[in-house]
Amino acid sequence: MKILFHFIHPSKFHLFKNLINKLIKNGHEVDVTIITKDVVEDLVIEEGWNYTNIFKEGRKIPGIPIYLSAVINLFRTIFRLYRHTMGKKYDLFFTDDLLGIIGKIRRIKTYHFTDDHLNAIPEQFVMFLFADKIITPSCVNLGFFSNKQIKFDGIKQSAYLHPNYFNPNPQIIKKLKLQNDRFFLIRLVSLKATHDVGKKGITDDYLRLLIKLLSQYGSVKIVSERDIPSDLKKFEIKINSSEILNVIYYSDLFIGDSQTMCAEAGFLGVPFIWYSHFYKNVCYLELLIDKYKLGYQINLNNFKSVMSISEDIVRDPNYKNQNLEKRKKLIRDTIDLTDFMFEQINIM
Repeated sequence: MKILFHFIHPSKFHLFKNLINKLIKNGHEVDVTIITKDVVEDLVIEEGWNYTNIFKEGRKIPGIPIYLSAVINLFRTIFRLYRHTMGKKYDLFFTDDLLGIIGKIRRIKTYHFTDDHLNAIPEQFVMFLFADKIITPSCVNLGFFSNKQIKFDGIKQSAYLHPNYFNPNPQIIKKLKLQNDRFFLIRLVSLKATHDVGKKGITDDYLRLLIKLLSQYGSVKIVSERDIPSDLKKFEIKINSSEILNVIYYSDLFIGDSQTMCAEAGFLGVPFIWYSHFYKNVCYLELLIDKYKLGYQINLNNFKSVMSISEDIVRDPNYKNQNLEKRKKLIRDTIDLTDFMFEQINIM
């Protein structure tokens, strides 16, 4: 088969990475298209795939409202994907973006992946409308599109953090001089996507309070997409995109306003606190929190809880070991998502 993968975010690179490599290993021909966003292109280059960047300049359009930019980019993306696929024969499209529209035009079956409820990100409607099948965790509610849904037990992080694929590398921690440290990781996102409009994460003042508390029990490290004040720069670490998962694995606590990285921490057995406006609207995190007790979800109006829960965790040196035991149950109960997606392709 010849399969085109189109994805636009680093988290989806990780999601599809092992699947793409497995397809190639089994003799399938794989084409990849991406856009310039964060570190997506660096990750793809490191993997050694043949790929095309259809938005080398990125899709951000400075100086116009974000929703107008989203509408313009919808048509720009459709045009560029159509131009890329023109004259080429494909058996299947696999995506998290707008490729399904081209699939419908060219009558090529499209598998779309999401782990968000439709009502959480309503703009997904356009992509779902044109997809043939939508692969989701079993907890996701697609509403009108449930007839297209292929459900799996687990979360997307199993596609790359399952023990079948993820092997922590202690050399990365040694390189960062963290091997003798008990350290706590804080992740700050930029919150610039269309579904982030009006949302806020960890403010600089709250960041200072967290650092003051956590520094009593170990070292604090910050990984940030946004600029942070000069007095906090000494806590910031700059790491390669391929190293972040190892840093999370070896940390003793993860605090962030990134739902993807909180889920990654939870799947790796690291206690996490997700501080976000999206409170109780992300079902795969609810699974990690409510069923497996691997972390906490705190609303933006309740920073005092972030402080008190953080202190409870870091004061207990055995807390992470208890989480690692819970992780074992999570892995027993859920699937290897890469294998599942590979099987779905083989039976289409």
